[in-house]
Amino acid sequence: MDTIELIELIREFQQSVKEVVIEFYNVYGEADLLTACRSNKIIPRKGKLNSKVYKYAFHGIGLYAKTKGKEVDFDFGPDNRTDGFDAWRLNAYLESQKVYKGLWSYPDLQIGLAKLASEGIIWKYPDASNYYFSEK
Repeated sequence: MDTIELIELIREFQQSVKEVVIEFYNVYGEADLLTACRSNKIIPRKGKLNSKVYKYAFHGIGLYAKTKGKEVDFDFGPDNRTDGFDAWRLNAYLESQKVYKGLWSYPDLQIGLAKLASEGIIWKYPDASNYYFSEK
């Protein structure tokens, strides 16, 4: 796996997450989905959203969603960020799609992310599991 392929995968994952978040916003009009589910009880904890999000489930500080041909699982980060990623989530995303299944292993993703981090392309908040792209 080269750096460019990994960055493209991350961007695709982030776009898929963004599409899910937009669908929730379109249905509920809530920008803070986690609060709308946990505290305000506006969004049910699990269910089917619409014809684009077939199945979803809030968990801990995250959200799992199944859409046409793929699944995304992401955590809400500081300031309600949804652009975070890690090797586990990227691997689950890959494994949910026939075109990517078995293409890269979880250890490959860990090594690739560590390389991007060492090059300053991605970073983590202290005590966090998710990476984010640097502003460079």
